[in-house]
Amino acid sequence: HELAEGTAKKTPTPKSQIDKDKDLDTESEEAAKSYSDRFDDDQQQRLAELFKSQPFTVMQENWKGPLFYEPKFLGGRAVLDYNMGHEFWDRVYELVNSLGDEGTDPEATALEIRVMLDLLIFSHAKAESMFDKDVEYSAESFLDQMRQNWGLYLKSYVNTRKKESGEDED
Repeated sequence: HELAEGTAKKTPTPKSQIDKDKDLDTESEEAAKSYSDRFDDDQQQRLAELFKSQPFTVMQENWKGPLFYEPKFLGGRAVLDYNMGHEFWDRVYELVNSLGDEGTDPEATALEIRVMLDLLIFSHAKAESMFDKDVEYSAESFLDQMRQNWGLYLKSYVNTRKKESGEDED
């Protein structure tokens, strides 16, 4: 994830608004503490410094539920927890990791990766389409529902694709 994090760091963008009232130092320390099950105090301090130093930091987590990622907004920076237990990440990493395997067809694998990227965008569009244009939402409520729906539709599309390609294990 370092390459993407580095690219984001070098790209000028406006300051985020959703967390404009949050203190970056406090939020970074709190976010780092949330990983206490895997990192000791010194490592958590280094994590907090990392979180403060770049616009996005990716952390790989694993939980049950529809979210395929969950952001922590820290006051101008964000930690993105990728839910590696989600079908999307499982399939994408399976495809990427297979590229080094003998007998893997790189063209077929590249096609499947492109399909996964399309499904990522399709599921986002589907999640957007589920909002009633006549209902007002707070930003927090909208984003919460959006992420839930996005993850649910993405899971459904990935599972359908696995069945279509004969790779469904169920």
